[in-house]
Parts: sequence; C-alpha cells; structure tokens
Amino acid sequence: MKNFKQIRPIMSGAFLASILMLLSGCGEWFGGKKGHGCPACGTSAVESAAPEDVLFSLDGKPVITKQRLDDFFDIYLKSRQDGVYAAMDPQAKRHAFNELVQMEVLKHQVKKQKLDQDPKYIKNFERACDLAMYTVNAEILGNQVLESIDVSDAGLEKFYSENTGKNPAFDNPPFLKTPEGIKMKAVIFTDEKSAKDFLAKAEKPGADFNALAKAAKKDIKDLGVVTSQTVFSQDVQKALKSAAYSIKGKAKTLQPNAAELVSAHGGPYVVVYGVGPRQAGAYATFAEVIAAQPDFKEKLANYKKQVEGQSEFMKRIDQWKKDLNATENTKFFEEEEARKKAELEAKFKELQEAQAKEEGAEKGKAEEAAPVKAAETKSV
Repeated sequence: MKNFKQIRPIMSGAFLASILMLLSGCGEWFGGKKGHGCPACGTSAVESAAPEDVLFSLDGKPVITKQRLDDFFDIYLKSRQDGVYAAMDPQAKRHAFNELVQMEVLKHQVKKQKLDQDPKYIKNFERACDLAMYTVNAEILGNQVLESIDVSDAGLEKFYSENTGKNPAFDNPPFLKTPEGIKMKAVIFTDEKSAKDFLAKAEKPGADFNALAKAAKKDIKDLGVVTSQTVFSQDVQKALKSAAYSIKGKAKTLQPNAAELVSAHGGPYVVVYGVGPRQAGAYATFAEVIAAQPDFKEKLANYKKQVEGQSEFMKRIDQWKKDLNATENTKFFEEEEARKKAELEAKFKELQEAQAKEEGAEKGKAEEAAPVKAAETKSV
C-alpha cells in the first residue's frame, strides 16, 4: 500500500502550519492599523485568563496561556518534518513554548520600535496575510471537495476496477495475481555491432529467429514467460547480468513475432524475441482484496480522495469563477509575453552578432598570420 502515500493532499499541512506560525498570536496587529488587511484576532481570552493559566507575560500583561500554547502546539508539530517523533519528546511542548515566546518578544519589539508603521513592513505583512488567508481558504474548501468524493462501497469498487491494469499503484500483490507478460527467447552478444546486425535480420518480415541464431552459431536461451516480476534462474541471470532488469521491462511492450535489442551499460547485448500469445494480467476482485486486507477499504478511500481531489478542486474553482462573473484581462498577459519574447530575441541576436564579430576577428588574425608563416616556411 506504500504507493498510496506518494500522492500529496490538496494543501500541504506543513505549508499551512508554517504560515499560521508566522501569523500566530497576531493580536491587534491584524486590522488594527490602516493598511493592515487581515481580520482582527481577539486577545480578550488571553487578557481575561485566570492567573494559574498564564504561562508568559510582558509588562505585566498575559501573552501566552495554556490554551494558546495548546493551539500553537498542534501547528508546531505539523510544521516539523519529524512531527510524529517530536510529539513523543517529553520536552516537545517546552520547545513549542520557547518558539512562541520568541515570536511574542519579536512582535512586541517591532511594535515598540514602531517598525510596524514602516510602509515596507506593512507591505510584507499584507503579503504574508494574503498567503495565509489563501492557504486557510484552500484547505477549508479543499476539505469540502474531498468530503464530496464518493467513497461508498460501490464507488470504491468502481474506482478499483477502473484502475487495475492502468494504475501502477495496483501492479503489486495482493491486487495483481498474474502480471502481464510474454514468452521470450534470447540471443546474447558481447559486442553491440554483432547484436545490431543480428537484430536487423530478425526484424525482417518472415524471419526465422531459430534459423538466424543457428547461422550465427549462437545458443538460444528460453526465458519462459517474462513479466515485470520474473525471477530468472541463476544461469540466465549470470548471462544477462544487469540487462535482466531491462528485459523484464519489455514484458509489457514486446509483441509476438517481434525482436528488440536490450542492453546494459558495457554489455551484454541481448536480442529478445517474443513468442505469442501474450499473457494478460489478472487482478484480484475488490471483494477478494477486502477479504485479504480488511483495512484496504479505508486506505483506498483516502487514495481515491487524493487522486480525484486535485482535479475536482480545479473544476470547482472554474465553476466558482463563473458564478462570480469573473473576468480576466488577458490582453495584459499577451502584451507582457510579447515584450518578454522580443527582449529574448533581441538578446539572442546580440549574442549572435557578438559571436560572429569574434569569429571574424579570429579569422582576420589567421589570414594576417598566413603570409608570414608561408614566408618563414619558404626561407627555411
């Protein structure tokens, strides 16, 4: 089931956490001053906290309470790549508290120096706020999309049936019973030229692979039915060396009565020949997989959400744009792209002219030196 973990959710939790950490405990900064576009964060809960719940104060005013630390701690763990292990650390909450303290000290120091009134600061703050708002909105609406995806038994069975044989995530047991493959014969060469010469003959219509091998005084190795999961016998493995991996890769592409050249770096060079008919892949039914792995249904539901979530999310955005009568100034981008293209063409032309000029100068020097060299040769 490890393949299912390769799909990313619509919005990265770590990314969201990092943004929220940046803006955590914003207090009166949000919306408190002209030019700050973020909504206000209430501080009354902190200020009215019971003394025993206050963990950190500045100038006698409560800043960090147990509740606020608990809220921040969840974000802190999500922002850590080792979040699972960090949570097991007895001092994990103390580390989170230390970060929260640093954030508060920096925030109040900036405010004390009135750096938050600087236009550059306000601009950067609004950028961070915009990004945070986008991230939170995308997560909330993205979760709506994920919840709308059909993960009923019927929906999961349909998804499973449609993906077997097409999605590599299901090309392993217990889903795959019998891999797709083809019976192969092989002739092994130590040099590339001989292998290519043999292949050219084997590719001709009506070519007799066995007769060609006999004429070339080469033994034919019967590889049996080769699939992506074939384990070659020791003697065959030794002869094929690292080319064996490439040969298994041909199990899905090599056609009956067709030959292909497979090689590894430095040899050997193997001409493989397909002998029909092809063996089709056989997959376990949805019911069989459920019986073998009771937790498969839950994992498949999560995987289905991840696979379908992104495309469905973009469809929703397109629909919301229509509902909001959105208009786009495409002319701006066309002009911008045309300008960039013209700049690149001008730069390229400039480089060509400089190169031509340099080559011309070198040619002139060579022509000037030629008579002198000829005279020196003649005198000798």
